[in-house]
Amino acid sequence: MSTSRMGVTAVVSGMVVVLLLGFVTLTGLSASLAWSQSGGYGGGPGICPTATATAATASPTPGSSVTATPSPTGTASDCVPASKIGAQVVALAKAMADALYVNPACGGHIRYPDCYYTWYKAPGSTYPPGLPTFPQAVIDYGERVCPGCSAWANGTYQCVSFVRGAYSQVYPMRLTANAFDLWATYAGQPGWQEIPSAAAPPGQRGLPMPGDVMIFRDTSIGHAAIVMSVRLPTSTTEGAITFSNANSVSPYTTMPLLPDLSVDTSNWPGYVVWGYIRPAGSASASAAGVSRPFSAEGPIAWKKGDRNMQLKTLVTAALLHPAQFATLIQTAWKTALVLGSIAGFFTNLYNDLTAFALAMATFFFAWAALLYMTANQNENHRVQARSNLYIALGGLALALLAQTISGLVSGAAQGQ
Repeated sequence: MSTSRMGVTAVVSGMVVVLLLGFVTLTGLSASLAWSQSGGYGGGPGICPTATATAATASPTPGSSVTATPSPTGTASDCVPASKIGAQVVALAKAMADALYVNPACGGHIRYPDCYYTWYKAPGSTYPPGLPTFPQAVIDYGERVCPGCSAWANGTYQCVSFVRGAYSQVYPMRLTANAFDLWATYAGQPGWQEIPSAAAPPGQRGLPMPGDVMIFRDTSIGHAAIVMSVRLPTSTTEGAITFSNANSVSPYTTMPLLPDLSVDTSNWPGYVVWGYIRPAGSASASAAGVSRPFSAEGPIAWKKGDRNMQLKTLVTAALLHPAQFATLIQTAWKTALVLGSIAGFFTNLYNDLTAFALAMATFFFAWAALLYMTANQNENHRVQARSNLYIALGGLALALLAQTISGLVSGAAQGQ
């Protein structure tokens, strides 16, 4: 092979390696932007009016009046209204979520292993100052249905306890199970209906409604929450779903609702919204006068590029920082031209990066294993474990991808 061809091969291979490093850098930058804007795990305020009155504390009658607090974003036309029962469930869930806080020993900071929203401000307590107290009726209900259970105890309050507590004074959930197992438990139960999300193909999915029990699936026991508000998607824009929960990184979380009626859970790695459990007879969203985003052939198709939220965020980060991206390309070009033994340089660079990627992958695999062994039944600990596992897999994939692309470019430069 001629010297000029070797030079071209070295230059192009070097640019591939540097661009891959730039891709990793921009990915980290975009992830940081998404984290700061969404509260880390998709957290955010409600984007539609939510019921704020008639938080049942005794035995309310379904259908009692509720009021709504206007929101600066979300309008009546694109927000799914709550049924009469759903509005009361939302109001009680809000009273519960507003009283949740993190382990006092954590200083208000979310961190592994016990610093999550599993504590509530008990009636008569003065800590934390400024928080409302947890509904006494829900505490009493937990003591009746599961006396002495840690899942209902202050400090270890679990997600299933939260959703059953939100329904306890309105439309009690008589049956219980681990979070994801609620889906099978309530299938076909008199007085209940299930609205699939990822549990069914796009054409068979339904709209969530405020007050629904939101069921998440993962590789373990899953997670459960209460839907607080729903903003409809369109063919060109995402909707949003806000839910409240316990034993999580935030009492409230907002995630994108896609036109195919699935939920983008990319901020909760390893989780997928399986569906919603709702009291039978509650008004459906379409019956309440809300237009569903369907065409005659079924749900509006969602473009793969739009579905890939991470790619969208990456492109946004690149557009927001064009100078840094241009500097990266310029540096790659100058480096390729200036270095005397560029082929050897990039060979050594690739070998060093591969060794580094393998070392980091091994570390994150070990860390993920440690998190899993100490997670017990805490789904938030498993979220962290899966995140570290994905980081390890990503590092290995990047190393393999760099080798493959470098080989293809080298072969093309040699005319093979």
